[in-house]
Amino acid sequence: MPTTKTKKFTNYKVNDKRFKAIYGDDFITKIPKDCEMANLWKKQNMSDNEIALNYFKGGFQTFNRLSEVIASLELGYHNIDSMLDFASGYGRTTRFFVQKMDPSKITVSDISKEAVIYQQQTFGVNGFPSCQEPEDLKVDEKFQLILVNSLFSHLNYDHWLRWLDRLYNLLEPNGYLVFSSHGFFCFKKRNDNIKKKMLKTRPDVGFMYWRGNETIGRLDTEIYGTTYVLKDWVEKVVKENNWGEVVNSFHPMFGFMGGQDIYVIQKPGK
Repeated sequence: MPTTKTKKFTNYKVNDKRFKAIYGDDFITKIPKDCEMANLWKKQNMSDNEIALNYFKGGFQTFNRLSEVIASLELGYHNIDSMLDFASGYGRTTRFFVQKMDPSKITVSDISKEAVIYQQQTFGVNGFPSCQEPEDLKVDEKFQLILVNSLFSHLNYDHWLRWLDRLYNLLEPNGYLVFSSHGFFCFKKRNDNIKKKMLKTRPDVGFMYWRGNETIGRLDTEIYGTTYVLKDWVEKVVKENNWGEVVNSFHPMFGFMGGQDIYVIQKPGK
């Protein structure tokens, strides 16, 4: 793994005592002002503590739902030897994982190199930068568990399939890939005209894509937009590409990223 680089970050001014009383004395309350997600609340003129309240609440909900999924696989945090949190941002959920696991067993990755450096410096985890094209990802390590929150809810058809292939091949034998995407529950809430356009231009039955995202122009909407997939389509492409087996799924997982679906793929053993 790349070594941690030293970089100076500016954090929101958060009431440590207030949030440690909620999440525990070992809870890390730092939120960098570089974090795009936190800055969405900043644009609503919230105070630093109001931003932190929303940021931590959402991260805790995501962590709890993922904990339920991990428990359903009969895994405990004490017996996970290597976990990759892919597309992890600035650590909205990492701060909860390091309360349950040895940080040396956690690796994070994000397309923002600064986000990876921040998590390495702040949480003591391992990390490596991601990239736009899956074939350019430079990592040889294998992982027992890979978590991917919300990336597959944004990728276009080509990148969706290629990234699933790349991440699947980072699994150890018997390892699990847990990822989320928008499903029918989210799709039916969209504007009817938008739904009609997505259905008209879909590249495959069960996959819909809309060119729009929350990054305010940072990421190209031709590649990173808003994606909706159906369970039958996911199971079909997993089987066709020999990407193990979908051993569990949730449609939707309420309380997780606005009701996204969650899929669990297991790689066969040797």
